[in-house]
Amino acid sequence: MATQPPTHRSPRAAREPGWNRPVAGWVGGLLLVLVALGLLFLYRTMRFGAITSESMEPTLKPGDYYVIRIDAYRQSKPEHGDIVVIRHPQKRELLVKRVVGVEGDQLFVLFGRVWRNGAWIDEPYIAEQPGVRERPSPVVVPKGQLYLLGDNRNHSEDSRDMGTLPAEDVVGRVSAVVLPWRARRSMDRPAAVSRGR
Repeated sequence: MATQPPTHRSPRAAREPGWNRPVAGWVGGLLLVLVALGLLFLYRTMRFGAITSESMEPTLKPGDYYVIRIDAYRQSKPEHGDIVVIRHPQKRELLVKRVVGVEGDQLFVLFGRVWRNGAWIDEPYIAEQPGVRERPSPVVVPKGQLYLLGDNRNHSEDSRDMGTLPAEDVVGRVSAVVLPWRARRSMDRPAAVSRGR
């Protein structure tokens, strides 16, 4: 009875499966660690929200989805021009508004325009000339407080109605719009510059 001659495998071929299994396991474990670290980073630094009102038009429109950097003020404070997400002082909801006054600022609002520390400020993000008439009531922003306004001054509930709001109630800073796709953009701080009139 004829027998088949033994098949000879090279030492290299014999070792390959043994080498591949540990390497594949090591790479898979590393990928899992990287994914977990990435998710932890996102959880500790970002949240997402959606605009539901017209109070921040034209900068943010209803239906815009945005990124909130919840780590933005861990080492710093809100600055003029920042768009922040803050807890409503009376309702269980969040507000999206722009910082126009920080602690120590002296300001008042007249016809929707802001006078701050002795000069009117330029606000290029306001597309519509405010038509709301307010009595100019000078305000000095207390320590730990913020004066916030909506970009759509004619249709916004803000510090003109609620007064200054605690900086500690700020959830984070709006850093980008991610949806709709055609509207995606970074939300850099605007060049709102004080100038005398």
